[in-house]
Amino acid sequence: MKKHAFAPLFFLVLLLHPTFSHAQTSESPNSLSEQNLNSTELLARGDELLDAENYEEAIIYYDAALKIDPFNVSALFSKGLALDNLGRLDEAISYYDKVLALDPNDVDTLYHKGFALDSLGRFSEAIIYYDRVLAINPNDTDALNNKNIAAGKQPVSTIGNILPSISRIINIQPDQTLLEIVGVFVSLLIIIIIINLAKNKRKGKTAGKTLVQTQPSEKNQFEDKEKEEKSDDETWKGI
Repeated sequence: MKKHAFAPLFFLVLLLHPTFSHAQTSESPNSLSEQNLNSTELLARGDELLDAENYEEAIIYYDAALKIDPFNVSALFSKGLALDNLGRLDEAISYYDKVLALDPNDVDTLYHKGFALDSLGRFSEAIIYYDRVLAINPNDTDALNNKNIAAGKQPVSTIGNILPSISRIINIQPDQTLLEIVGVFVSLLIIIIIINLAKNKRKGKTAGKTLVQTQPSEKNQFEDKEKEEKSDDETWKGI
């Protein structure tokens, strides 16, 4: 009898244990839809889980909110942030892009996309997004520091890696496209001019050298004239 007397107490302790309680209250997408929660309520629950670093479960709520409202900027950003924290950076960037398609000047999204690109080693792209943050908020020290660090990590630019950057700039940052393209083409034009000047200089030297070699000197001209006069005198003497 004493052995069975502890059974109710055992189940009470088990029920109150955080792991057991969490397992009982964990929601699935199906159960959420049955509760008829609106997108705001779903987003709020997801944010409580995101703050607690329960990223996988937070994503369930964000997905449910996005099912109701696919263009909910907060849900898109928060899901991107949850994916970012899980190390799923490419997926996170895809959600940041969805936010920026709706609000190109969302500073938090610009910063986190820059940071995600930085973490993937895509430093030149990361700098573009840090610059966009700084264009909106010049006093953002985090963006400035990260930009400087990323600039120190990227390799020296060459023509080969400048050209792909142009296409990314065109798709990503239309407001700076003209400036970037003009800068690149001016640089290329200067290189072409220098090469042509060097070629023309070499041609000029070669032509001058040939002229010197083929043009008779004054001494040679005088000797030839003297020979001609001597030949004429001999001819007249013969006559």
